[in-house]
Amino acid sequence: MLIFAPALVAAAAADIVKVPMTIYAEAGSLVAGALNTTLTAEGVVDILDYDFISFGNAYYLQEDCPGFPDYDRTDGVACWQAKCGVESPPDTCFTTTIACQHGDDECSGNNIETCAKSLYPDVLTYSTFNYCLEGNYPPTDDTLKTCAGVAGMDVNSINACVDDSEMLGGLNQDEAYKTALAMIPGTPTVVLNGESLSSTNLLLRQVCTAFATLNPGVDAPAGCGSKTYLRGAAVE
Repeated sequence: MLIFAPALVAAAAADIVKVPMTIYAEAGSLVAGALNTTLTAEGVVDILDYDFISFGNAYYLQEDCPGFPDYDRTDGVACWQAKCGVESPPDTCFTTTIACQHGDDECSGNNIETCAKSLYPDVLTYSTFNYCLEGNYPPTDDTLKTCAGVAGMDVNSINACVDDSEMLGGLNQDEAYKTALAMIPGTPTVVLNGESLSSTNLLLRQVCTAFATLNPGVDAPAGCGSKTYLRGAAVE
């Protein structure tokens, strides 16, 4: 099984402008492919201001939204986003029952990934864990133990977080609010340097191009390859 490799070299000086990249996903979304290639390219993780939010198309059920008390992927989600993705949302936005698009397995997986990120915020550490977990979805106790070991995490700490309703509740509220504010159309949604990507097939190149735009004259990390990236174009 492939796993995330550690970063080999710090890519740039501390005063670089990092490239903002947020991925809005749900448990069970594949994190391999372009994302794996990008995060493990030499030095690239060091130029990213990166976040992976495992809340997906879930929402806190609202009595005044369509579908209540059941999950409604279209009108229910849109209603919650409009009501709660604002500067000062009503208290009910993040205090009721969370409903997940794919049921309890997804909600459980989201909780696990959210706790893992909170306890182990190093990007490559929690990305390694997510990669393993989602490659063996839906999660089981054995899978959780195995993937925690692969990522160098303490499985008991993760389980304790998931079982702590106050701690988990606060974490979920934070992730849900970020998701509501983003008004994502679905998952996964990748927002790079403030723009939602229509495709991630060239994600590494897009990251390197954004870095060059934000840091003119600064050498890109080795993981960007031998090309020079300038305003969206790559030249030899």
